Amino acid sequence: YRVQHAGGTTEVRVDQNQHQYTNPYDNVTETVDQGARWVYLGEFEFTPSSGATIELSNQTANGSVVVADACKVGGGVGSVDRGGGTSGRPRWEECSRYYAEFDQMPSSVYDVSGLDDGSDNVSTPPRKLLWWKDFDLAFALHSNAASGTARGTVTYTYDNSGSTQHPQALLNDSLSYATLVQNEVMRVCNDWAAANSDTWNNRGLNTANFGELRTNNKTPSCLLEMAFHDNAQDAWYIRNPNWRHDVARAIYKAIARYFNSAAVILPLPPTHLSMRNTGTGQATINWQAQTDPLETSATPTGYRVYLSDDGFSFDSGRAANGSTSHTLTGLAPGTTKFARVTATNAGG
Repeated sequence: YRVQHAGGTTEVRVDQNQHQYTNPYDNVTETVDQGARWVYLGEFEFTPSSGATIELSNQTANGSVVVADACKVGGGVGSVDRGGGTSGRPRWEECSRYYAEFDQMPSSVYDVSGLDDGSDNVSTPPRKLLWWKDFDLAFALHSNAASGTARGTVTYTYDNSGSTQHPQALLNDSLSYATLVQNEVMRVCNDWAAANSDTWNNRGLNTANFGELRTNNKTPSCLLEMAFHDNAQDAWYIRNPNWRHDVARAIYKAIARYFNSAAVILPLPPTHLSMRNTGTGQATINWQAQTDPLETSATPTGYRVYLSDDGFSFDSGRAANGSTSHTLTGLAPGTTKFARVTATNAGG
């Protein structure tokens, strides 16, 4: 796909082939149709003056076809009416049950006979994955609530006491996965607590018969209750975007290490970004590498510089290799340029 947006043109390669997939836990082989579901292409800025074009290349082997049935731009607002009108809220704020219906999934994914919307919503995410097929892990992220005095982090796996039974190998792999998640998140939370003269409550690993865990009998899954939103001290962390970033990074690291214990972790964003006029028609962008005190592998080996004329619509970027500077040349007098820089390594 070629997406023409306000920042330029971005090419995205997507696998739309049908293929056979055999699940390692039950040895069932299924046909996976990559083209039967919405495929995320990315986030792009569109303006009235730049227009918006999404082009699909038909380059393929003889005897094959390439088809796109629809294109969806923007998240939009809630459109599902369950009798009391639509929510009027951004769609990303709505529950999984309504999003799955909007996504035109089969009603078996989001509307289980005999259940109300709240109960439907609990197991919609795993039912969505089961309908998609050929996925490797499932992860559920929650904030917790209790009496207002409870604090801390706990990760759950399925206790196998419900109507859906998981094979022992799957239960074992879910526990290994959950252990990585709990340990990585606790490293971050302990670090934050120490920096704020606080102590974080490690509530450890637990098992339960939760719908989000019970329903998925195809891949390892876990549910992280990252902190208590009804406790003022925990809520202070939850409301901090830097804490949320670090917890998200810890989850990513756990997932990467589940698949490969020696996985290289992508670097943290560069710091001290600046741009200076360094001569006629020339500007130099400088930055500094940011080290990760919790991850020795997250060392930058290169950088990518993205440019924009308005601060919103950025292009697809260019490599700056291992240098911590990049010089723009040929700039016309009065030109305004904005820059973003990302660090790269073997992890991403």
